[in-house]
Amino acid sequence: LTEQINLPSDNNERERQRMHKLNNAFQALREVIPHVRAENKLSKIETLTLAKNYIKSLTSIILNMSNGHFPAAEGLGGSWGPKLYQHYQQQCGDDDHSLSKNS
Repeated sequence: LTEQINLPSDNNERERQRMHKLNNAFQALREVIPHVRAENKLSKIETLTLAKNYIKSLTSIILNMSNGHFPAAEGLGGSWGPKLYQHYQQQCGDDDHSLSKNS
């Protein structure tokens, strides 16, 4: 049997590639999460916290607008977008300010 030898440089390169992919994923997430503070790049924890709050807010809105059950996906078009975003801003505005204090 042939043993595979992992050289430190191979491990370092794999780790660099892994971190590059992870950072790209965080950047993609930052670009789709609405947030108030645009002048500074969000930290990873801020990004995850805002994403979590945004998902919770969207879930709450959908449940409230559909009498407690999720509507079919094709029913989520058109006029829902602005309402979802407005509700998210109202609910998570305080969370965004508390995040900037912890940075």
